[in-house]
Amino acid sequence: MSDPISRTAILPVETRPTGGGGATATTTTTTTTTTTNTTATSAPSTSNGQREYRKGNWTLQETMILITAKKMDDERRMRGGDRERNKTAELRWKWVENYCWSSGCMRSQNQCNDKWDNLLRDYKKVREYESRPIAGRPSYWEMEKHDRKERNLPSNLAREVFEALHEVVNRRFPPRLVAPPATYQQQQHPLGVGGAAAPPPPPPPLPPPPPPPPLSQLPQPPPAEPPSPPHPHISGLSLSLSLSPRPAVRA
Repeated sequence: MSDPISRTAILPVETRPTGGGGATATTTTTTTTTTTNTTATSAPSTSNGQREYRKGNWTLQETMILITAKKMDDERRMRGGDRERNKTAELRWKWVENYCWSSGCMRSQNQCNDKWDNLLRDYKKVREYESRPIAGRPSYWEMEKHDRKERNLPSNLAREVFEALHEVVNRRFPPRLVAPPATYQQQQHPLGVGGAAAPPPPPPPLPPPPPPPPLSQLPQPPPAEPPSPPHPHISGLSLSLSLSPRPAVRA
C-alpha cells in the first residue's frame, strides 16, 4: 500500500524597492509537495531503513517465524539454481531478516544467525539423547528443567520447536537410503533388456585332469619268495604209504 503525505513549505520572503520613497513590497510564495511512504507487503524488503531491533529473549512466536524463514530460504535456493546457491551467507541472512521483519519478528540478521546456531545445537543434543533409549531413563520431554541441566541438555526446548527443526534438517540433509538385499531369485535371474529375466550364465568349464605320476613314484609289487625245498621226512612217509600192500577185500 502507498499512503500519500502532503507537506506545505513556505519559501523565503522576497523584498523589492517601490517608488521614489524607498518603500518595499513583500511577496510570500507557498508550495505544497507530496511524498509517498511505501511499505512492501508481498515480499521482504531489502533495505533496513530506520529499523529498531528488538532485544532480549526470543519468544516462541519469533522462534517459529525464524524456522519458517530458514525453511523458505532453503526452498528458494533449491529452486533458484546456481545463482541462488552461490549467494554469500550475508545476503542469505539478510533475506531471512527481511522475511522475519515483514512477519512481525523485529530481529537483525546477526540475531537470527546466532539464534539459529543455538537452535541447531540444542536440537542435536536432544535428538542424540532420544535416539539412545536406556531402560529406566526418562525421556527428555518428561524431565523437569533441573533434571535436563544435570544431564547437560537444553532446559527449555519446546517440542513444537524440535519437530519444526527436525523437518527443516531432514529436508536439508535427508537420511541415506540403504537398498534391501536382493533375493535369491533376483541374484540367480537378474532382469535383462526390457524387464525380462536374463538367462542364467553357463557353468564354468571343468578343470583338466591332473597329469599321471612318474613311474618312479608308482607302487612296486613285493618281490616273489623262492619255493621252499620238500621236507625229507614228509617225502619218505609218502613213499612208504604208496608202496605198502593193500589189504584183501573179503567176499
